Amino acid sequence: MRTLLCRLLAATLLTASPLSRAALGPAGFPFDPAQLAGVWTENASNEIACAPGKLQFRFRLDTTRQRLEIRADRPQKLGDREADRYSAQILSATPNTLIIRYDNEQRVTMAGKTVEWELSVVAPGIYRWRATDWPRHEVNTVVGIRCQAD
Repeated sequence: MRTLLCRLLAATLLTASPLSRAALGPAGFPFDPAQLAGVWTENASNEIACAPGKLQFRFRLDTTRQRLEIRADRPQKLGDREADRYSAQILSATPNTLIIRYDNEQRVTMAGKTVEWELSVVAPGIYRWRATDWPRHEVNTVVGIRCQAD
């Protein structure tokens, strides 16, 4: 009986510990990070999206689901600098969208507020971007395409 009680206590502590909860992600976070697993590219033309030599990248959500990191396979131009990784704060989420604000975002809306972006997974392996101050169903010309699953 004592052994059983010790095991139940250990299981309860492990389940309730912040580390175990962080490993599973926060309770109630509606967006499944597996939707962004794999190697991605973006395309805004009729060129082959996953062609060799085209910039590719991976998404990673931190364990608390508060940060999104994007790691490219090589540096790319980002405003006035080049970088192979950049990150953003996750402001909110639904089952198929993340609302983010890029770190060091310089762009502002017509109202003078920092631009926030909605990444919408519109089908398995496909996402679209829109600024949150745009009309609800308006998206930009960029289409995100998964080139390789994990």
